[in-house]
Amino acid sequence: MSTAPLRILCLEDNKLDAELIALRLQNDGVDHTIDRVDTRESYESALATGSYDLILADYALPAFDGLTALRLVRAIHPDLPFIFVSGASGEDIAIEAVKSGATDYVLKQRLTRLTPVVRRAIRELREREDRQETERTLHETERRQRLMVQYLRGIAIVFLDPAGHIASWNAGAGVITGYSEPEILGQHVSALIPELADGSGSAGDWLLSAGAGEEVQVEVWHTRPNGSSFWAEILVASVRDAGHSVEGFVMIIRDVTERHEAQERALIARRMESTATVMGGIAHEFSNILNNVLGFATLIKKYIHDHGRVLKYSQAIEQSVQRADEVTQRLLAFARVEERSTESVAIGPLMDEVTEVLRNECPETISIHKRCEPSLPHVTGVQGELRQALMNLGLNARDAIQAHAATGGRGTITLEAMRTRVTETVAPALALPVGDDCILLRVTDTGIGIRQEIAGRIFDPFFTTKESGRGAGLGLSIVYTVIRGHRGVVLVDSSPGHGSTFSVYLPLADAHRKEGARNGDEAVPRAELILLVDDEQGMLEFGHDILVEHGYRVLTARDGNEALAMYKDRSDEISLVILDLILPGMDGGQTYLAMKHINKNLKAMFCSGFTSDQLISSLLQEEHLRAVRKPFRIDEFLGAVRECLDAPRS
Repeated sequence: MSTAPLRILCLEDNKLDAELIALRLQNDGVDHTIDRVDTRESYESALATGSYDLILADYALPAFDGLTALRLVRAIHPDLPFIFVSGASGEDIAIEAVKSGATDYVLKQRLTRLTPVVRRAIRELREREDRQETERTLHETERRQRLMVQYLRGIAIVFLDPAGHIASWNAGAGVITGYSEPEILGQHVSALIPELADGSGSAGDWLLSAGAGEEVQVEVWHTRPNGSSFWAEILVASVRDAGHSVEGFVMIIRDVTERHEAQERALIARRMESTATVMGGIAHEFSNILNNVLGFATLIKKYIHDHGRVLKYSQAIEQSVQRADEVTQRLLAFARVEERSTESVAIGPLMDEVTEVLRNECPETISIHKRCEPSLPHVTGVQGELRQALMNLGLNARDAIQAHAATGGRGTITLEAMRTRVTETVAPALALPVGDDCILLRVTDTGIGIRQEIAGRIFDPFFTTKESGRGAGLGLSIVYTVIRGHRGVVLVDSSPGHGSTFSVYLPLADAHRKEGARNGDEAVPRAELILLVDDEQGMLEFGHDILVEHGYRVLTARDGNEALAMYKDRSDEISLVILDLILPGMDGGQTYLAMKHINKNLKAMFCSGFTSDQLISSLLQEEHLRAVRKPFRIDEFLGAVRECLDAPRS
């Protein structure tokens, strides 16, 4: 109840009764002022000129009556409490008064009831006024929000019913999506964004996730009805009623093409900047590798009868060849503009490569350490993009150490790779259950750290704390975009003066989600006949010997025409064809297709040192097809052979 005195209008012809009413309220602690009237004229005048919180009225007066007084006040003040205080008793009178709109009916003989009735009436009035004010405020807020949403041009806001059909949208939705309101209202959301209808991220899945309380956020390449395309950032959330039941959904769409293009340009620019450094490092590495191979080959000839030395030098040559293969792949990656086709990416070689390049990029005052668990599962992604993301984190760590005045630019960068479990923090972003396996890549530095006030902005495009000319502010933004594009998540833990740790979580490649992958040494040969096709005599001899040694029968051919002739004669006997992709005359792909015309159930695998992205991606879509890249380990080669042979025929 308000602290101000209650203003009461008392319609009472008996002055003594009015004084008794006032005394009762005063004795009960009700702070009030009271104006007494006893005629219709004085009553109407008081209503017109005064502002009252409560009316107390006698039921019967000599020249006026309480019911008429009630009707008069209800016409102008519908909610004003009106209490009859009368000597006229009878249940019928009280019922009639309440039915006519009176708040209550109190007998003058029982004035002890008056104060509780007054207090209840005033309390209910205040509550009613508060509700009405809240409703007015809410209505005004909703009106303003509707106007704001309707005329917001740069963002599309789409409201969906619980089944995912478009109920309404703002003007910006038409501008961004290219549809008109009449042709899209009532349609399912997949009609607005057809890209959501595919199996990898259907609109139905989005709505289920949003209905479960998640906030779904993705980016898709969207094509408008007029053929123009753009990168669309889409946020979907549920709309709930007071009982937390889903009333519908809201979808917010933004055109983020400019951001994507800026990040792509920065990615290319950073690759161009690092090319000279990388090429110099590769030339140096190849010189060392060739020197090792030549030196150990010379020693083998000198000590040919010393089994121990021959074994030692052979292992050293094998290690040098593996290192040369890694360098070759790095050279190919930097020499071409890579298409964004995903592959199975090995974490160990990736970490080795990034560590080596980072050592060339850092001064001697910064120590680089690498900790990588052996035999880590692969991840699915674009190797060049993942390499760039890790390099950006490493270079960011270098800059943070050099900016740390307290250490004089001295410090340590630690790169780590390990297998870990999915936690509740990262499970939604990885779209994996808690407790499942994932890969954790971590870059830790002892640099200047990140201030709390800027921690939330470090992944924003063009945000930088460096002085002008020392960075465009896209390094960490590229990291965020790349990792998010690989269905991963990047987290940062930092405090000023104590360095930073960036943790990148990535899902495992599908082929590595199950333990116990096939090992070539465990394969049990069954003397199947294999046709080996390669234009290199050394590869034919090497492949023939290791296959025969492991229990297979082998035919060899040096080109596609010779292989095709053999296959025509013995297609019923040949269980597997192993093809080089680059062959004189008819190449490996053409040879495979020609053999497929002879036997639609052909089993084949490809083995080559150089493949084009387009060719390998199309070949891998064929049934029972594998590709092994040269140089390869014997167990890797034999494992792929056994896997192809054991695969069911189409």
